[in-house]
Amino acid sequence: MEELVDPSERRRDKRHEIYHPIRIFIVDPEWVQYGLPARYDGFVNNLSREGMCIYLQEGYNPLNIDDLLGRRIKIEINIPFVSQRIFLLGEIRWGTRAGQARHVAMLGMRFVEMTRFHLQNIEKLLAVDAKDHNMLWDLWDSLGISE
Repeated sequence: MEELVDPSERRRDKRHEIYHPIRIFIVDPEWVQYGLPARYDGFVNNLSREGMCIYLQEGYNPLNIDDLLGRRIKIEINIPFVSQRIFLLGEIRWGTRAGQARHVAMLGMRFVEMTRFHLQNIEKLLAVDAKDHNMLWDLWDSLGISE
């Protein structure tokens, strides 16, 4: 009998849990041709050098997740403290619904056409996020709040 392997175990790079706002643009020509909404706001749930998991609040434009699989997207990310905005290309690999009313699309995507510039900026984002988490824990500790 074949042993089931958790998909996270197959990843080459560790996923870092971060919560950072993003905007995605669906750049697939077929999608745009049919006049479907092409811009969505959301946030990164976790990030690695290979890809990310993103949450999109759909609002009045519900997404058909099956139609998104394999589609190309452009991701806009603002990197705080360095006042830099970068754009990454990705491909949607999987998706599901989340949230109480199932109005949130949870999508897994992998980066495509990555350059050294893109990788360096992902590292900056991970470093900034780690600083933010450390600042929050330091504040928590300074207030004398314990478990």
